[in-house]
Amino acid sequence: MAAKAALGARRLQILRFQVVGQLGSFIGNRANEFTDRVLGSSLDETARHQLLTINRLKAWFSRAPVAMISGPLQGQVIPDVIRRLARSIMHAVLARHRRPRFLRMNPWIDQCQATVLRKAPGTGGAALWASGSPSAASRRPSGCLCKATASSRPAAAIWRKPCNSSSGPPAPAADPVAPVARTAG
Repeated sequence: MAAKAALGARRLQILRFQVVGQLGSFIGNRANEFTDRVLGSSLDETARHQLLTINRLKAWFSRAPVAMISGPLQGQVIPDVIRRLARSIMHAVLARHRRPRFLRMNPWIDQCQATVLRKAPGTGGAALWASGSPSAASRRPSGCLCKATASSRPAAAIWRKPCNSSSGPPAPAADPVAPVARTAG
C-alpha cells in the first residue's frame, strides 16, 4: 500500500504493465532458446515432440501431469523422464542469462496521466506542451483504463502513446488550443 500512496494508482498500474511485459519478453526469449536446443539435439521424434509440447505449455517446472496436445500421442501424459529432461534443459538455458533487472525502470507516461497539446500560433516557446493537471483526466480517450468518455477529448490534443484505445489517435484540429502551463507532476 505504501507504493500505491507514493506513486499513485495509475503510475503503479503502468509500472506493473512494464514489469509484466519485461518478464514476458524474458521468458519468451528463453523459450525460443529451449526450442533451439531441442531441435539441435539428437533425440528421437517422440521425445522431441514431447519436449516441444512442454515448451509450448511453458510447463518446464510444473509438478502437475502434462498431456500431449497434438499428434499421434494426443491426450497421453508425458513421462517423468522427459519432464526431468525439460527441467534440466530449461535450467541450463536460464543459467546462461541474468534475470531481468528493474533498477532503471521509469514509468511510461500515457494519456491517462498527461496530455500533449500544440502551442497557439504566434506564441513563443516549445511546439508541444504537456499537461499533467487534474483537468487532463477529463480529456482521456475512450478505451482508456481510467474510464473517461470519448466526447471529452480536446480536438487539438496529440496522443503520443495510445492507452488501450482501439480507435487510434485522434487527428489534430486546424485550430490548436493555447499552451498550458507546465506542471511538475
